[in-house]
Amino acid sequence: MRSLATDRSGKIYVGAQGEFGYLELSTTGDPVFRSLVESIPPKHRDFGDVWTTVVSSSGVFFQTKSVIFLWDGNRMKFWVSKSGFHTFFGVHDRFFVREIDVGLLEYTGGTFNLVPAGELFSTMRVSAILPFSDNTLTVVSRDDGLFHMNGRGINAVDTGITAYIKRFGVYNGRLLSSGEYALATLGGGLVVSDIRGELIEVFDKSTGMPDDVVNFVSEDHEGNLWLALNSNGLVRIDYGSPVRVFGRKEGIEGTISDISHSNLGLLVSTSGGVFRKEIGGSFTRVQCVRRAWAAQEVSD
Repeated sequence: MRSLATDRSGKIYVGAQGEFGYLELSTTGDPVFRSLVESIPPKHRDFGDVWTTVVSSSGVFFQTKSVIFLWDGNRMKFWVSKSGFHTFFGVHDRFFVREIDVGLLEYTGGTFNLVPAGELFSTMRVSAILPFSDNTLTVVSRDDGLFHMNGRGINAVDTGITAYIKRFGVYNGRLLSSGEYALATLGGGLVVSDIRGELIEVFDKSTGMPDDVVNFVSEDHEGNLWLALNSNGLVRIDYGSPVRVFGRKEGIEGTISDISHSNLGLLVSTSGGVFRKEIGGSFTRVQCVRRAWAAQEVSD
């Protein structure tokens, strides 16, 4: 199984390897898979993995590398690519696909059309498309940072996480219920930023994550984040909780005697020294301080 989606009635659609369809309950109440492959012309049935399944007001999209299928409940439409469909996204009932060597396309007027300046992504990989404002979307490039897209064109945005994205690469992302972006990276853990791309927090091995390669991020109804890791299963982050716990594994050593905020970040004074935490970073020891009872910021 490669992808899942649920419509408003609760029906579950499934994309798998060389197969897609939906689940329904049998007369005994057991879930039964119903294939939709028979609705496809035989010459297009060798499509491989169904990487993305998305429910829309027009029907259900099933995206493979060579073909995109749209099932409206009665008949199947499809679009074939010679170069290959890379990634597919749904944002507020708007639907986009990146076609390799072509660019970014949007489903409008019953077919897929190149968006203004969409050829920018003909060779640039796209990992997420996220809401930004009423008229603008944020396109997250895998290796090149954030871009703003509106009806007139696409512009690169220099943000606080641009260097981080270019260093590690982004594989998946989503807009959280808090209004922040969560980006799954290929070596830098999970990055949380505001919608302008300014860093808020990083979850990686230094903060207790078992793996720095994150393939997917999802949010549940309580605001918890679920991460699909590359080699260590699933991780849940209680991001919706107002409480954060910091201890030895986050870099703090000794008995804590004072906590203060300054323009240097969060300062923790302990019997083992002073430890500083910047926004989005882990705790690091302040050099040359062996023991401290308190820290106070003094203006010039």
